[in-house]
Amino acid sequence: MIDETTQANLEKAAQRIARYVDETGRSVRVLGVHPGQRKVMHTELNEIDSVDNTSAGFGVFRHLVLTPHSEVAEEPVEEPVETSDDESEN
Repeated sequence: MIDETTQANLEKAAQRIARYVDETGRSVRVLGVHPGQRKVMHTELNEIDSVDNTSAGFGVFRHLVLTPHSEVAEEPVEEPVETSDDESEN
């Protein structure tokens, strides 16, 4: 069980790391976090739309990975290019 102070500290750490990822566009790996602590951080990070988070690795090497949010881009819309009458005469 994680006490309230530890939980609050983990949530603040998750917010700070998410802010860094959002501002820099760089991915971050958080190593050495126990499963219960990782869950607290995942829960906090799920509330932040600007970053994606996942766990990677196995066993004692399991860690948290934060990446900039990757929105699926819509198909670009091709808009007609306006030309002036002078250009169309040449």
